[in-house]
Amino acid sequence: MSTEAFRASIACFSPSANQFAFQANGSQKNFVDLYPLDPANNYKVNSSLVNPIDYEANDLDVSEIKILRWCITHASDATSKVKRRGGNDAVEEIEGSTEESSLINVFPNGKIVVFSPNGQDIVNIIHNKRDILAVDTIGSSIWLLDDDKTVKHFNCKSTKPLKTFHLTDGKNEVVTSFQTLQLSGILLLALIVEDAIYIIDPSKRRPSTLCKLSIPNCISCKVLDDDHIVVCNSEKIYVVQFRDQTITQEWKFSAERIAVLDGKIVALGSNGGLVLFKLNFPEALCTIRVQKAAIIDYKETHDLNLIIAWLNVNEPKFEIITPEQLSNNSGIILNQSNKTATTTATDTTVPIEPSETNEANKSAIKVTKSEQNELSQSLIDALVNDSDEHTIIDILSSEKWTESRIKDFIRTQLSSEWCNKIFGIVCSQLKHDVWSSNKALLLMLKWLLTLRSSEIDALQTNNDKSIKKTRAALKSCSDTFPILLSIQGALEMLKAQAKLRQDLTHLSLEEEDPKEGENETDIIYENGEAGDFVDALDRI
Repeated sequence: MSTEAFRASIACFSPSANQFAFQANGSQKNFVDLYPLDPANNYKVNSSLVNPIDYEANDLDVSEIKILRWCITHASDATSKVKRRGGNDAVEEIEGSTEESSLINVFPNGKIVVFSPNGQDIVNIIHNKRDILAVDTIGSSIWLLDDDKTVKHFNCKSTKPLKTFHLTDGKNEVVTSFQTLQLSGILLLALIVEDAIYIIDPSKRRPSTLCKLSIPNCISCKVLDDDHIVVCNSEKIYVVQFRDQTITQEWKFSAERIAVLDGKIVALGSNGGLVLFKLNFPEALCTIRVQKAAIIDYKETHDLNLIIAWLNVNEPKFEIITPEQLSNNSGIILNQSNKTATTTATDTTVPIEPSETNEANKSAIKVTKSEQNELSQSLIDALVNDSDEHTIIDILSSEKWTESRIKDFIRTQLSSEWCNKIFGIVCSQLKHDVWSSNKALLLMLKWLLTLRSSEIDALQTNNDKSIKKTRAALKSCSDTFPILLSIQGALEMLKAQAKLRQDLTHLSLEEEDPKEGENETDIIYENGEAGDFVDALDRI
């Protein structure tokens, strides 16, 4: 399995890493599985203990989930005694937490559904009047931002907001993310827009903006210590001094998300590997990757271990990395059999898949989020105005589409009717151009079939015929090319055989032609006999 191809649709650890929510493909089943993770059992999964959340039984559709988060519903300290297998069967005490976490699901039209810790019941439903743009949780609190640029604070067990206020800074800008920060015991909100980050203090009667960080295209930000926060975009990771908003240090690294583990910055790269950085160290401290797989999530445990998850076929696998391993090794490689290979070499370069290198070389023009937003809006306008197929195809074929944007657009922006319309247009286009090299069209078809295929089959009865035609037209090159080669070889062989027959025929005719001046009636025999045949019996 390549590291670039597959990322789980839903994959996230709970705050204390004692549960893992997972679903590989939203179109195959309307369930999300909750995997219990027990440190006493070395975080090994017993499949019989997996709790499935049945969305269909609650009249919900898992493919409509816009945002998924965890919140803590109950927490208490506990100490458990575990008998370890060994020579003396020693009993070891493990200090842990009986913390219970609930899964928070954000749906369209401002609906938030809170499930019980085991996922079997719905414990709370929050209805917001406006559609929700972003949500983040901390402890048992839910902070949301809606499309009216209103911030609301809820307890995960209540339906009424504890606090409500409107944004002042950033209200007219495109919001890309909204996160909670705990800095020196004070709760802050980070409003991430295209060109900057606004740090807001919501504790006052009138919430105020503490500072503005002018870092463009930010993806995520976390608190590093009491004086610094960490910010990342698609090109670099920055450590920013909070008081004077100056950049203390930066590393050139393409991160999809970041976390802070015991004073170290843990960044998940676009190639599916983890890299550890530390303030005042110019190079990465350690890299972690899984052979032939991508890391889909990671989390700090209560004892400062790092637990990572990756995909083995269609099931998640988990591995614990201890602080000692992180400190003593510059490279950690995991394989599917859970065997760990470590290196102490000084080379901490993050391995990049060849496909990613090629893709980076191809993309000479960087596409901003505002351009992607304009592209998405133009497609929506074309669908609303019922534009002709050529107009829609031109928009769908744009090089500005990225796979993550296509996936998010299909999941959150398309109605069932629009899914069917785009599906029909893409199928029609690909039938006429089977060998199309347009990546955007192929990705559109891939994620329509992956995320919304059940809706397409249910709403259009003639789609079966369309799908069959598309499958027939899009026959794999690996099947077609050998057949074409064998046909070509057979034709070349027949051509050679025909030429050989023609040459043999000419040669035979030349051998049968009589020589000039030769008369068949004037035959002279070696023994001098005449040409008349005389039977010796007639003379007896």
